[in-house]
Amino acid sequence: ARNLVGGNLMLLDSLLPRLFASVLLISLAREAAGAPVVEGSQRADLLEEGAVLLGELRCARCHRSESDAPPGPVLDGVGSRARPEYLRRWLASPHEVKPGTTMPDVGVGAAVEALTHFLVSLRADDAKALPGSVERGRHLYHAIGCVACHAPDADYAPPGVGPGVSAPKIEGASVPLGKLGEKYTSASLQRFLLDPLAVRPAGRMPRVPMSPEEAADLAAYLTGDAPAVAVFAPDARLVAEGRAKFSTLGCAACHAVSGIAFTPQAKPLAQLAAGGCLDAQPRADLPRYVLSDHQRDALRAALKQPATPSLMAELNCYACHSRDGRGGPGPGRAAFFTSVGDVDLGDEGRIPPPLTGVGAKLQTEAIERTVRGAGAVRPYMAVRMPDFGAAHASALASFFTKADYHPRAEPIPSVGRNTVGRDLIGITGVGCIACHGLNGRKSLGVPAVDLMHATKRLRREWFHAYLVDPGALRPGTRMPSFWPGGKPANPKLKGNTQHQIDSIWVYLTELDQSRLPEGMLEKGQFELKPSGKPIVFRTFMKDAGMQAIAVGFPQKIHAAFDSKNVRWALAWRGAFLDAEGTWEERAAPLAEPLGKDVLTLGKEPQFSAPLIFGGYRLDARGVPTFLYRAGDAQIEDRAEPDAAGRTLRRTVTLRGKGPLTFRLTMGEKIVSGATAPVVFDANGTATITTEITW
Repeated sequence: ARNLVGGNLMLLDSLLPRLFASVLLISLAREAAGAPVVEGSQRADLLEEGAVLLGELRCARCHRSESDAPPGPVLDGVGSRARPEYLRRWLASPHEVKPGTTMPDVGVGAAVEALTHFLVSLRADDAKALPGSVERGRHLYHAIGCVACHAPDADYAPPGVGPGVSAPKIEGASVPLGKLGEKYTSASLQRFLLDPLAVRPAGRMPRVPMSPEEAADLAAYLTGDAPAVAVFAPDARLVAEGRAKFSTLGCAACHAVSGIAFTPQAKPLAQLAAGGCLDAQPRADLPRYVLSDHQRDALRAALKQPATPSLMAELNCYACHSRDGRGGPGPGRAAFFTSVGDVDLGDEGRIPPPLTGVGAKLQTEAIERTVRGAGAVRPYMAVRMPDFGAAHASALASFFTKADYHPRAEPIPSVGRNTVGRDLIGITGVGCIACHGLNGRKSLGVPAVDLMHATKRLRREWFHAYLVDPGALRPGTRMPSFWPGGKPANPKLKGNTQHQIDSIWVYLTELDQSRLPEGMLEKGQFELKPSGKPIVFRTFMKDAGMQAIAVGFPQKIHAAFDSKNVRWALAWRGAFLDAEGTWEERAAPLAEPLGKDVLTLGKEPQFSAPLIFGGYRLDARGVPTFLYRAGDAQIEDRAEPDAAGRTLRRTVTLRGKGPLTFRLTMGEKIVSGATAPVVFDANGTATITTEITW
């Protein structure tokens, strides 16, 4: 049996093979059997539902409209995705092959064979299949969010539903999948799952982040025991005929194929009245949609009173999220939203967060990253935030920001706040680390969101309001208030509410340059260990001054630059630095190299003109280039070890004009006292390279 409409209507394929070829007038709420399933329209009022349907059925593509309809599937390469025999049956009767599809029957008739040959000829590089596990794929399908839109297996029990207990009822219709094994090979479905936006740019099927191995598991489950692909050689004559039919039948109105343009001929939407495609039995030359009476009423309402549907409805964001009391997974689907591992966070640990006021909560860039499926901060949640594409991410971020955000934050004085914030977050303060991880360190208790993301995602005004009264911004949250009524719960802590919360914000902002709070410290916690790329660390350092910039390299050869006197001051091998004195923000001995073979370089000026420091820049590998001026010359000064870590190679590039004299690097173990004139070429550039070996 196949679940067709929300778990309520069952079709027994073996007994009623031609059911949808006859008239079926079973109605479930808003849906009629076989009617197009547009999941995002089910939570809308009549007018918005009609507006969503106008877009999803792509009415504006044929009926010229000021608003563009979302594009349909791109058919370039479809011959490498879909099986020829499936394409033939699909073109002949899309509603019979996939009840609930939004694809109309356009009366292909005798053109089926020519169109099939044309579409099969549109090939791309054949995908290579990875082996997949049906059982793992079945679990993924029911865990990572597929069932937010598609129907779960009738015999798959979500967590908490044991033997003899009825599974929750699925509310509303589910977006049909059809028999995917008849359409795709495992290899072609794997490719599609990894990047559905390449084929369906409208974003109605978003890209769910997954590995190639997970795509293989899902494809194995969704295609089942798919047969081998039959050999099919497109006939050149039929390909040419099919290409012509593709245009004349209006296929290009919804589907993009390279080299085929579409010019709408039908009346504009604004001039339409009743009839036409909306008739239960439209004329033979018109597309036939199997619409329910309710859907026809919604479309007519939208034609009479044009409206712009919310992007949240179009993209079906309401399937997982609520906003202003609307949406969110119903009880049946919510049962399939689970947590990863043994996490005691209640619904906060498994249901995606509400979007009420999200523009006041998240920075605009953070919303864009989130809608692109990037920057996940809830690893304990099994469902995955999908990628809806760059255009939708930008539009949603802009909408939420304009709707919710009203700037009112004042600058925070940062002096002295870091230490106060660290004390507050630790176990001797309000104990944030009891639930929240920090900079990759696990919390002491339940695994709530890692606070390292807070200042990169959240708006400071929301952060302050949330800490004062979490329940007001997220009803039902387990987050307690440590400032009830706007007053500190612990009067022994330093400062008032504003000062304390601002101090936590400053500490989190400077987290990458701060020590961990009390309760997370470990022996050897403060040693900086370069791995993968260099560490650039500003500190007070013996023999390098109070404006030292130490650079540690993974090759275990390091150097320190004195930015006050504009010179390389030290080089050494082995361990890099201990940062405790710097991060503690209290009087401490000047930092010294942890390694061995410490080389103190000369203090004499290296150029015959005064030097003015101008900062530094990092390249893609994280190596700094220091910038300064000597007279009329702009100087770039860079040092890094060779691959073996035997020498430190320094490259100085000058742009401008002379005369200048350069003193070679000095030290008790290397060459000293030598000077050389700087020779500029015709372009006003000079490069000096030296190697420091000791």
